[in-house]
Amino acid sequence: MAFSLAAESGTDGYGFENIVGVGIAERLTNGHPIGQPAVTVYVARKAPPDEVVGAALVPPEYEGVPTDVVESGEFVAFTERGRYRPAPSGVSVGHHSEDAGTLGFLASHQGEFVLVSNNHVLALTNDAAPGDAIVQPGHADGGSDSDRIGTLKRFHPLDFAGRNMIDAAIATVERDMVSSEIYGIGAYSAQPLEAQEQMLVRKVGRTSGVSRGIVRDIHASIKLRYRPGVARLQEQVIVEPRDAQAFSEAGDSGSLVIEESSRCPIGLLCGGTPGYSVVNRIDRVLDGLGLSLST
Repeated sequence: MAFSLAAESGTDGYGFENIVGVGIAERLTNGHPIGQPAVTVYVARKAPPDEVVGAALVPPEYEGVPTDVVESGEFVAFTERGRYRPAPSGVSVGHHSEDAGTLGFLASHQGEFVLVSNNHVLALTNDAAPGDAIVQPGHADGGSDSDRIGTLKRFHPLDFAGRNMIDAAIATVERDMVSSEIYGIGAYSAQPLEAQEQMLVRKVGRTSGVSRGIVRDIHASIKLRYRPGVARLQEQVIVEPRDAQAFSEAGDSGSLVIEESSRCPIGLLCGGTPGYSVVNRIDRVLDGLGLSLST
């Protein structure tokens, strides 16, 4: 079954631009899962039917499958605190010239040791060049050339006119400059794990620290806003918080998301809303950049 995002449409009412994502997840009633799959439509804002443009109204079902409209808010790429040597996953990192995000995980690329984070964290959303300095902490947290930790090696370009699976980049780094642990949690597994609905997960991010979440969706197509514009990401994992604390906040982009008990990586966080976080599947990140996990 295919269910794709419709084209954006300017309108005085709520049109297709109000739909920010589509996925397949367990339907919720009064905030509780009821064991029934549904086509989940994420909207920036729920509105009365009479305020929604007719063509953008979500039908009660799609190809025999019930629909579930979720007010997620607009998904936004997270971009924007101490110096650590060796630097563990979960701390501030970024391109030397601006902003800050989160150091995700360590990997091997063509025999070289690299750190992994988002394109928009390390490569300034396609604007940086291989060879640029990567600093820890990131520029927004006071990082300067004297805090250089690595060198941008490669990034997966974000296509603002097409479809994307990942927002990821790598930087070469000396092994003694980084730690194979997640700050405040400890070691993580070198075995990637496929995300599943209702899976309990954790992450450590530059802004919000340690947080716990639950996988809500594993097949979401999302419109994610970056500074240059909106990019469409497919096959994304959606995580919602398990506690009063948000799962992620601005500056947490690049965080490694792990399964609660095994500590196996399931994805790379790249953005979200106050209630929902967008996570690239770990297999897509590894395959897209030609990486193997390293601890």
